[in-house]
Amino acid sequence: PELTLEGRYDDEDHKILAVYGAMLVGEKCRPNEKINLDILTRITAGIFSWFLDTAYTNEETSYYLGPAPSKRHYELGELIERLKSEYMLKWIQEVQHTHLEVVLAVLLPHPVEV
Repeated sequence: PELTLEGRYDDEDHKILAVYGAMLVGEKCRPNEKINLDILTRITAGIFSWFLDTAYTNEETSYYLGPAPSKRHYELGELIERLKSEYMLKWIQEVQHTHLEVVLAVLLPHPVEV
């Protein structure tokens, strides 16, 4: 049987996991001269995808049909946005300075699949 997380976690759980995952990448996957470039490219592609997937986490959606999102929902969105601007952008800049070819490979029209 296929392992899936769909339906197991709610939106807030996904946001908490996103914060944990981004911090884990930032701390444990430091881009240095000896890192495997294939792995770094895949991680960088995942981070770029994460930026896109979390682009609207801090905004209230007007088409939301259920009850109003909780205060915690907005706090997590704000945390993710702070994490992006204060932490992950520095990580991406570090990748850019040490391995520009990785960032360019991710930005190509047909980037590496994650």
